[in-house]
Amino acid sequence: MCKSEIFAEILNIVGKETEVSTELILSSSKVTEVVDARSIVVFFLTEYGLYPEQIATLLHKTSASIRYLIST
Repeated sequence: MCKSEIFAEILNIVGKETEVSTELILSSSKVTEVVDARSIVVFFLTEYGLYPEQIATLLHKTSASIRYLIST
C-alpha cells in the first residue's frame, strides 16, 4: 500500500468509528470531537511510519501542529 492509500483507509475507518465526517476531520474545525478524531488519524499514521511532515501535507496542517498532536 502506498501512503495515499494508507491515509484514505485510516481516514475512512476513523470517520466511521467516531461518526465524524472525513470532510470535518480534514477541516480546520476546533470542535472537540473533530480534534479527537484528527488526533486518532495522526496516531495511526505515525504507527504506519509516516513522518510528521508527510502527515501535515496530507491533513493540510503545519508540521508543528502534527508534532504537538503526537506529543500529547
